[in-house]
Amino acid sequence: MGVSQKYFEPMSFDSAGMTPGEKAVTLMQPAFIRVMDHLRNTLERSDWAGQYETVHAWPEDITPEEQAEVLLLYDRLAAAKNDAQQAEIEDRLQDLPQPIPVYLLHLTQGDRTKTINLWELCYQICLLDYTPHIERTIFVDLPLEGVRPDHTLFDVSGEVDWHLLDRKTAQVIQSAFESLDRN
Repeated sequence: MGVSQKYFEPMSFDSAGMTPGEKAVTLMQPAFIRVMDHLRNTLERSDWAGQYETVHAWPEDITPEEQAEVLLLYDRLAAAKNDAQQAEIEDRLQDLPQPIPVYLLHLTQGDRTKTINLWELCYQICLLDYTPHIERTIFVDLPLEGVRPDHTLFDVSGEVDWHLLDRKTAQVIQSAFESLDRN
């Protein structure tokens, strides 16, 4: 299981006693929130126009029929009328392989087009020594073993330091847009 897959499991934001992989996972959701906000702000001031797309990365061993069933169950879950229906659908979903959402931002500026993988931005924010591949449109999950989270993004009590996270996110987004202009 990798960093992005674990991102969807509820975790405490107190990093004391966590493994490096767990610390990286803890940073992913706050980083994603800051990425979305900074992208919105940057696009408002930029010549680039952006459109978001969510695609699903499925486990290799899932059949097309299982994929269709999972997506149908999610549609039914959204339309469920009561708690009993929701619980029944959620129980069935627990027995099926789940996709990992891949969030892409498609950018256009005149006749130029670029795509940014939001997971790559989050990895760059949350991890030390990570070389981003922001235009990668496929999903690559990082193994939890061996990741080096940016410990400076936690305060002395072990909580996520939202101010530092916000500053690092702003730097990463600015750098990403500067690289678009260079290419």
